[in-house]
Amino acid sequence: MKSDVFTAIKKKTLSEQYEMYIHFKKCKHHNEEAFETLCSELNTIRNGPKRSTLNWKKIFSEWESKVKAKARRIYMEREITGGGVPIIEILNDLDRRLLEVLSKVLIYGHPKVIELGFLKCKKLKRAPPTIVARKLYKRKRHLKVPMDLRNLIKDNSKKLVNSLLLIKNSLQALDDAIVNFIKIQE
Repeated sequence: MKSDVFTAIKKKTLSEQYEMYIHFKKCKHHNEEAFETLCSELNTIRNGPKRSTLNWKKIFSEWESKVKAKARRIYMEREITGGGVPIIEILNDLDRRLLEVLSKVLIYGHPKVIELGFLKCKKLKRAPPTIVARKLYKRKRHLKVPMDLRNLIKDNSKKLVNSLLLIKNSLQALDDAIVNFIKIQE
């Protein structure tokens, strides 16, 4: 029982090993031989786990994926506006150092490539209210309504208000007519 707990604790990658990987990523030697040398150095660390080259690749690729996903979620949270509880995620020092090494395009996207399905509206001095489409179970990016659709909704809202006023006036006239009819009958 104790040995199982000890091996489970021992299998966790140490921050020193992550730092060695970050240093490796900063260097421009990204071939198999250089990575195998790194793996042998990682395996020589005293309290760290001993893994094969394939397992180290898997560990570091999963770590990179998790850090990039976390950074992307943080970035997207900053981009969306209003409503809901904010997602509070924090990058630790190792994560930030890894992101410095990785390409910014992986997280923020290429500045010249437009995302399909999302329109960028011109910023106005006083922005009109926007209709927001969101899933209830998970917070996503707000969808901004195009100006044509916004104008159509605004026009139809005015027509609806005018129609309701006409119905109100008609009902008032009908009420007056009924009251006059009752007075005549008496």
